[in-house]
Amino acid sequence: MRLPHIVLITVDSLRADRCGFLGYFPNTTPFLKEEAQRGIVFDNFYSNSVQTAFTFPVIMTGTPPFSWGYYLGIPPFVKTLAEYMRVNFGYRTFGIVSTNPALSSDYGYNRGFDLFKNYSEVSIKDKSKGAWVLRSVKDKLKQFPLFRKFRRAPKILPDAKWLVREVLGILGSNPYQPFFVWLHLMDVHIPYNGYEGYMRLYEPTPLDFLYGRMWKYYVDLIEIWRDLKSLSQRERSPRRVLKMIKDRIDPSTLSVVKKIYDGAVYNVDKSLEELVEGLRRSQIDGYIVITSDHGLPQSLEDRRKTDGG
Repeated sequence: MRLPHIVLITVDSLRADRCGFLGYFPNTTPFLKEEAQRGIVFDNFYSNSVQTAFTFPVIMTGTPPFSWGYYLGIPPFVKTLAEYMRVNFGYRTFGIVSTNPALSSDYGYNRGFDLFKNYSEVSIKDKSKGAWVLRSVKDKLKQFPLFRKFRRAPKILPDAKWLVREVLGILGSNPYQPFFVWLHLMDVHIPYNGYEGYMRLYEPTPLDFLYGRMWKYYVDLIEIWRDLKSLSQRERSPRRVLKMIKDRIDPSTLSVVKKIYDGAVYNVDKSLEELVEGLRRSQIDGYIVITSDHGLPQSLEDRRKTDGG
């Protein structure tokens, strides 16, 4: 019996309650809403953490969190999903990850893949083809320890459209041997790549206005993070953190940021449509699994809604 092709798509920071196929309005996921009628939707899906570093070892090994003790990344003595698929079933394995340093080869996520590419480890010279530039936001991100510990903060964040076309190019060269593909998208992660989708879902708005709102949001978050860092663990009470957020993030700014986030979800949905249509044109059939590692709280009202989509 011929083994099916398998594509695992993980969308970083995707909230279940912002997906149109689960009832959210406006419909941020028209393609997935249509596909959901032909597939299987898990309504009760919970992430084991709100941080990528702790969710992905579970996704990639199928083991309970901390079952091997506290370990950042995948321990060398635990078999990964890609290793299992390649060794036990003879799959060709491909891992394409947008710029997330927590999912780099430094933490064992390259293991088991015939081809693994994480764009936080790749120098991208071509700034076209749908890549979007961090510009001055990159300098702000360098202030976070997660980015500072790596050789360089990413200059380019490949968007979903670019990565989907890269995957289609890889698979089109060898559609016959069964393959396992892991595609990780960062469009829905801050800084949200949602400006085009914003225009489609809401009203035409000058980009300078949207950039300005997002920039203010970044600066407010960084200042809050700096102040929290100066406090002791005991002083970082949930009540105090929530008060800091309420006092410093303007409600009108937060409203715009939420809409840009919706736009990012919409952009991912359109890219996934291109992926599925490309596979169908190449007569590549199999199983596509779409999930998220975690959601994210965007305001005081939804501080408890951090489970993934």
